[in-house]
Amino acid sequence: MIHSGELRDRTPVATAASPSPYAVVGFWRNPFGELTRDERVRLAVVEAGPLLHYLHTTKTVTPARVPALQFLGDCGYGKTTNLLVLESLLPGARRVYYPETGPRPKLPLDSPVLIVDEAQRMGWWRRREMLKYHGPLVIGTHKDLTACLVQNGFAVWTIDVAQSKPSHVVADALNRRIAASLLDVETLPTYRIEDALAGRLNERFSGNLRRMEAFLYDAFQSYVSESSAWPPVV
Repeated sequence: MIHSGELRDRTPVATAASPSPYAVVGFWRNPFGELTRDERVRLAVVEAGPLLHYLHTTKTVTPARVPALQFLGDCGYGKTTNLLVLESLLPGARRVYYPETGPRPKLPLDSPVLIVDEAQRMGWWRRREMLKYHGPLVIGTHKDLTACLVQNGFAVWTIDVAQSKPSHVVADALNRRIAASLLDVETLPTYRIEDALAGRLNERFSGNLRRMEAFLYDAFQSYVSESSAWPPVV
């Protein structure tokens, strides 16, 4: 996904006559730019029901085990989006993000559900604290932590976010962005991304939604400023 600073540099300049440079094509922004946290949750395509059921029932089925959900994969496949959605649905849940550099934040071990983003960056001391946690655990990580979780009493369900997603799911995710950025949602059929195009994007970018969005961001900029074709040819 494009960082907000990059978007400011590359977005056409609005004028007094046209408050939004995208208004001429029926939008108030480029739909494939950076989203707010609330928008990421609202527009996400996440089947949360089975995930919530697992967190709520595993302790009952296997009392000796604490449920852990592990979202595994590289950047751009949706780990953080899944974590944000679950945080919004789990009362009292608290999410901790570990940056590449800088201090390692403390874990809120008193929260009823602990959510750890970029768990592979924790460092051994913070990981040791996490493994002593006794409530439902949700993590996003590039490194598979199943072995150490199981050894410390967790029942682990791993979701490989890099697995290929059906074309209609990719299309839905992209079209939600488009619909949320239109001045008039009734014009969505003109701009929507069909399943066939979503399938080609999926194949070209190996299922990495962030890279698809970056490609479509540039294509939409060209559509607005240079009257290039939309949807783009892939």
